[in-house]
Amino acid sequence: MVLKYGSKVIRNYFNKIHGASNGNYIVRENVKLDSYKPKKISSQNNSENYYTLSIYKVANKKLEESKVDLYKLFAKYNSNYVPTAIGAITEMNGKSYLPISTYETGHDLSYRKQVWLNLDTKNIEWEDHKEVQNTELASVDLGELGDRLSAMNSKLNTISYYDWKHQNQIMFNKKYLKGSIIESYSPKVYQLLSEKDSQFYILLDSKLEDDRVYGNVQQFIDLYQLFVPANTNLYEDITIPAELSKDGQVHQVNNKEEFEAYYDAQKDNELNKQRRVLVEQN
Repeated sequence: MVLKYGSKVIRNYFNKIHGASNGNYIVRENVKLDSYKPKKISSQNNSENYYTLSIYKVANKKLEESKVDLYKLFAKYNSNYVPTAIGAITEMNGKSYLPISTYETGHDLSYRKQVWLNLDTKNIEWEDHKEVQNTELASVDLGELGDRLSAMNSKLNTISYYDWKHQNQIMFNKKYLKGSIIESYSPKVYQLLSEKDSQFYILLDSKLEDDRVYGNVQQFIDLYQLFVPANTNLYEDITIPAELSKDGQVHQVNNKEEFEAYYDAQKDNELNKQRRVLVEQN
């Protein structure tokens, strides 16, 4: 969990703050642009525009911060490329990569490329000539828990739809935290989450997208159990797809016992490996 920087954070042209996270890294964008269309920035035009990344590596339960100036990075990699947006962190061969959407000056914005930033080395290692399309793979529909997340999360006022759909982050509405397990279990965390604009990042193998979770759903529910009152049933109306059930059938469950009887975490973990596949340019 980290706190946003409040008024010190530079917001982009959508007046939102974007980011990405996995079990090893949290990345936040700091952007200032004077128009919707990103422009090539040079040291000669005295522009106040900038585009940087704040990168937090998770190590020994602490966050190690570093920064990357994308305009300087792209000037070194290919001075004709202009960064426009980041995607979800993807893992390959034990390394974490951040996809960065770009366009080449002289081309229309619709003609985009995607470069891959190694978050360990802070270097761009390759590029794709078209954006990588997400493959629809099986995930668990959270049912009532999804509705609870929508009610508790203050996403509509604080983060963009892009972040909500693609990133493991939750922003709690303070009134919903009162009386939760976390209030007595960890008062310090409760106080931080009660602060304005605080965010909670899920640093687990499980991945939250809309009202669905994949990777390790049990981990996600066990974690989220801390943010509701004791004895709250988070398993109502959960749907386990056939691809992730122990018997290959679709199951709708309503309690933890039923969920554990049908959900196959090993299958989910195996499918998660397919979700992380990257195609490297020759």
